[in-house]
Amino acid sequence: MAATRLIAGAFPEVLIAASCSKNFGIYRERTGILIALTDPARKAVVQGNLNFLNRQNYSFPPDHGARLVTMILGDPALRADWQAELEEVRLNMLTLRQSLADELRRATNSDRYDFVAHHRGMFSRLGLTEAQVMELREKHVIYMVGDSRINIAGLNARTVPILAAAGVPVCKMSGRGLGHTGGTLDKLEAIPGFRVELSVEQMLRQVKELGCCLVGQTAELAPADKKLYALRDATATVASLPLIVASILSKKLAG
Repeated sequence: MAATRLIAGAFPEVLIAASCSKNFGIYRERTGILIALTDPARKAVVQGNLNFLNRQNYSFPPDHGARLVTMILGDPALRADWQAELEEVRLNMLTLRQSLADELRRATNSDRYDFVAHHRGMFSRLGLTEAQVMELREKHVIYMVGDSRINIAGLNARTVPILAAAGVPVCKMSGRGLGHTGGTLDKLEAIPGFRVELSVEQMLRQVKELGCCLVGQTAELAPADKKLYALRDATATVASLPLIVASILSKKLAG
């Protein structure tokens, strides 16, 4: 509002257009207001021009949306409820923006996405590729338009970390065969020259250069999981839940 008042005070004539679609949640009603600021002596002329334009465009527009807004703003109790709900939505979006920016900072180890927290309003463009947008849509039910413009109000505590992980370089650790099953690593090592036992330095370099990496457990990377895999395979305890849990936790703790 401060910016609008500044502009209005700086010019002799100003047109101000405001929409009620978001603030009142009445998108389908297409309700809004057009305010003309001018010299009082020209009020009749300006109002006559606005009436003419209204008649040419709409004749008699639907009254439902405008009546709802008038009813809410004209009743002190309803207006107070509306303002409280609007403030709750506003603060929630600020919280979501900050949460997303924090998650992106942790995931990328950079301040590249700090702008998300500084933006205001419902939308931000994240700079994701179309492929990343489609993956988020199809695998995680997180929707945005193709250029990665997203409605921040549509996020929640569950989807913020998932969205933050999109486009972040990933290193995947896979396992070897267990029992009669063929392991991912065993199959990949059948490819001439394919190596899965990389040092930490080699793994980080590959992630930086290619954006992804697939490795196996080594003496440096999740060594306990390497031993647990071998134990389950050698002792026919592939389906042992305690050992499966231990395997999962060993990777989590190693990370």
